[in-house]
Amino acid sequence: LRGGGVVPATLSMSGALEMTTGMVASGTIALLGCASLPLGNRHAAQSFENKWMDDASQLEAAIETLFHDALHQIRTELSDSVAPYSRYVKTEGDWLKELSDQMETGISRAHGLRSKINKSC
Repeated sequence: LRGGGVVPATLSMSGALEMTTGMVASGTIALLGCASLPLGNRHAAQSFENKWMDDASQLEAAIETLFHDALHQIRTELSDSVAPYSRYVKTEGDWLKELSDQMETGISRAHGLRSKINKSC
């Protein structure tokens, strides 16, 4: 439709169409072509925007997956590298708790013996 106004103009100049009919047809087709131009541009712009948004969504999903995988790998490596120290701290903590319990028991016995000694004197 955009270039279709040339055909009636050419036919009218060659005598195949009347001049008035050719000019009216040529003008009508040219107007229709001019009217369709913004519609075509709008359609192309909408098509590009949809494609852009689809690509952006796919890229965002891929980056998010990559980020979560990398974060999981880093956490795993940190846990693995700290594990020996964590076991050591847990073992030492358990040992200190056991010593503390033994000390409390010893202190309790010492108080009991002191009490018996004070009663007997």
